[in-house]
Amino acid sequence: MIRFSCNISLIVVLLCWSIIAQSQVVFYGLSENTALVSTQSELEQRNLIQQSRVVVIPSDSQSVCVNRPDVGTFDTLIMTSTVPTDLNIRIENNCVKITAHSNATVNSYDLAFNYIAVSGAQIEYRIKVDVVQPLTLPFFDDFAYDSKYPDPVRWVDNNVYVNNTMADMPPSIGVATFDGLNSNGTPYGGSFGRSDYLTSAYIDLSSIASTDPLYLSFYLQPKGKTYNHQLRDSMELEFKNASGQWEKISSYKGIDPSNPSSYVPPFDFYSIQVEPKYFYKGFQFRFVNYNYRLGVYSTWHLDYVKLVANQIPTKNQMDIAFTAPPNGLLKTYSSIPFRQLTGFETTELADKTKIRLFNHFLEIPEDISNTRLKIEELTTNTKIVENELVNSVPQLNPPAGFNSFDNAFDPNEIAAKVASVPAGNLPLMFRTAYSYDQDQEVVYLEGNNKTSTLTEVGYTLAYDDGSAELNIAAEANNSVKSQIAVKYHLNVGDTLRAVQFHFPRLYDDVSHQLFNIKVWVGSLKEEPDYYYPLQRPIYADAIYDTLQGFTTYPLVNDLTQEPTPLYLPPGDFYIGWQQFSVSSTGQFIPVGFDRNYEGGEALTYYKSTGDWKPLTELTTSPLLKGIPMVRAKFQDSWLTSAKHTTQSNKITVFPNPVQTALYVGEAMNNKDFTTFRIFDITGTVVKSGIYHDSIDVSNMQEGVYVIVLSDKMGQTSMHSKFVKIR
Repeated sequence: MIRFSCNISLIVVLLCWSIIAQSQVVFYGLSENTALVSTQSELEQRNLIQQSRVVVIPSDSQSVCVNRPDVGTFDTLIMTSTVPTDLNIRIENNCVKITAHSNATVNSYDLAFNYIAVSGAQIEYRIKVDVVQPLTLPFFDDFAYDSKYPDPVRWVDNNVYVNNTMADMPPSIGVATFDGLNSNGTPYGGSFGRSDYLTSAYIDLSSIASTDPLYLSFYLQPKGKTYNHQLRDSMELEFKNASGQWEKISSYKGIDPSNPSSYVPPFDFYSIQVEPKYFYKGFQFRFVNYNYRLGVYSTWHLDYVKLVANQIPTKNQMDIAFTAPPNGLLKTYSSIPFRQLTGFETTELADKTKIRLFNHFLEIPEDISNTRLKIEELTTNTKIVENELVNSVPQLNPPAGFNSFDNAFDPNEIAAKVASVPAGNLPLMFRTAYSYDQDQEVVYLEGNNKTSTLTEVGYTLAYDDGSAELNIAAEANNSVKSQIAVKYHLNVGDTLRAVQFHFPRLYDDVSHQLFNIKVWVGSLKEEPDYYYPLQRPIYADAIYDTLQGFTTYPLVNDLTQEPTPLYLPPGDFYIGWQQFSVSSTGQFIPVGFDRNYEGGEALTYYKSTGDWKPLTELTTSPLLKGIPMVRAKFQDSWLTSAKHTTQSNKITVFPNPVQTALYVGEAMNNKDFTTFRIFDITGTVVKSGIYHDSIDVSNMQEGVYVIVLSDKMGQTSMHSKFVKIR
C-alpha cells in the first residue's frame, strides 16, 4: 500500500493543493491504537507474554493457532496448566482446539502454553476461555463506553479500536474503528488481505419463527478523519450458519482514491434481513475489513449495530444521542499546571461548551430541556456544579439528524469553587459531564445519553486530548534540517523540567533516526534557549503498556546528563524539534497530530530554509487543522524517559577529545559496521567513507561532532559524539 505522504514540495503540489513549495512538513495516518491494559510498573520493560481470548458455549468448539515467527521456526506447543473439567483441550501442531462439554457451566478459565521454536527459544502463550450462554434479542451496541476494547459481553474479539475521535459526525458517541493493525498496535503485514475482525457473541435465535422478520442494521463510514482508501479496500459482513461455516452476506467498497484528500463521506445506514436458516442457538455475525495491512490506513468506522426481530429497521429510532465528548474545564488547554491556573481562573476557564448530538426521532423535534451539567473534582470529591439544568442551550428541540451548538456559561460563576479545591495531592482531575433523560427512548438506547471529559490540573501544559488522528513530521536532507515548534503561554514564571512527545507506531520503524529538541523563550529566535541534540524517538509502548503514550525527555546537560531545568518567565515560550537524520525512504520521525483541537494550526510553526511560519500560511487544507502532541512538564517525574532507556545504540570513540586519528571500538570489533559519516552540530555531513583502522580528523575544524556508523545494508546502527581540538 502506498502511504499518503504530503511531502511539501513542488513535486506534489497537485496532490496537496495550494501547498507552499519547499516547505518541509509531512502528515501521516495514525497507527497507534494498542488499547492495552497497563499491568506493570512504570519504566519496567514490557512483558512479552501473548494472550488470546476464546469464547465458547456448551457443546461448542473453537480453535486458536499460535504463529510467532519472531520467536523462531515452530517446533512444539506444550500446555503448562491443568485442563479444567468442563473443557476438552487438544493440541495439533501449533493449534489448540478447545471444546466445552455439553453440561459445562458459565465460567472463565486461564490456560497457559509454551511456544517453543526449533532453536530452543520460547515464549509463554495464555488463552482465556470464557464459557457463556448465548445472548437473547435485542442485540444493540453503539460503543458508547470508555473502554478501548469492544464490550466482551457482546463481542468475542478485540481487534478493533473503540474511540470517540476518529470518525466524522457519527450517529452516536463512540465507534469501532477497523484498520490494518492488530490488537497490540502493530501492522498485520503480509500484503493485501483480511485485517480486523469484529465478531458478535453467540445469539440464540432458535425461538424466532421462520415467518418473523429479523434484521441486522448498522451505520458505516470509510475514512472518517484519516486518509483516503486504496481502490481494493473493502468491508465485508458474514453470518455463521448452523454448521459453523462463515458465509459472505454483503460487501462495501472503500473510497475511490481519486477523491480529493478533503473528501469525507458521511455515515451510511444499512439493513440486512437475516434468513430463517440462521435461526438457531449460537448464531454469530462478524465484520471484517480488507486492506494492505500496513497500519491505520484504510480505516472504517462502525456504529449503532442492532439486531432485532419483528421490526423493520429505518434510520429513525426513538433515541437522541450525544456524538462527541464536551470540551473540558479549560478554554485553551487540555491540561494545565496548578500554578498557572491559580489566580487566573476567570481567564483560563472555558466560557462555553460545544454540544454535539444526533436526533434519531422521525422529523419531530424532541425536547432535551432537562440536559444537566455536572463538574466535579475527582481526587477530593469536590462538587463544582452539581446536576445543574442547562437553560442556555440554544436548541432545546433539535431537528432530526446531526446537531452542533454551543452552551455558553459564565466562568465567574465557578471560578471561586475551582480555586477552593485543595492542592494537597496533585494532579487534580476535573470531570465535565453532560446528561439528559428522554422518556420516549427505548431502554437499551439510553447509554448514549451521557458524555464527559477529564481535565488535569497539576504539572503538565498540553493542548491535545491524548488521541492522534494524524501525524506530523519534519523532513531533512543534507542541506536542510526542518523544524516544527508549538507555542505556549505562562501566566506566572515556572521551571520547565521536561518535554513530552507522542510517537505513533508507523509501519516504517524510525527509532534509529535522530532529532534535536529545542525550547525558545519569548520568541522563535535563531538560537534556542535550550538545546538537546541527537535524541532518538522512544516508543512509549516499548517501555510500558499504554494507549497512545507519551515519551518524556527531561531537560539535562548534553555532556554531563545532569538535570538542567529551564526557568521560564511569564509570557510565551515554544517547544519544538528538528529532524536530524536523512532518510532514503522518505520516512521521518512522526509526532502525533490531534485533529480535534480547533485553532492549533495558528499555534504551530515550521521552518525549513526561510523564516518561521505558522501552519495557517502553509495551506488551507483541512488536514492541517489541529495541533502536534507535544507537552511541557513542570515537575521532575515522568512515565517514559530517555534517561531510562538502553544505550545500546551508543558507540565508544577514542581519544575524545581528539586531534588527529579517531578510533571506534565497535567498528574494530564488529566488521558489520563498514561505513561512517561525521556530522557537525548543524547536521551537515563533513566527512564520510569506509572505516578501516581509524579516521583522520586532523583537517577538521574545532568543535563538537557526531559520528554515525552504518552496516553493510546502509542502515544507521550506532552513533557517538566527540570533540575535535587543535
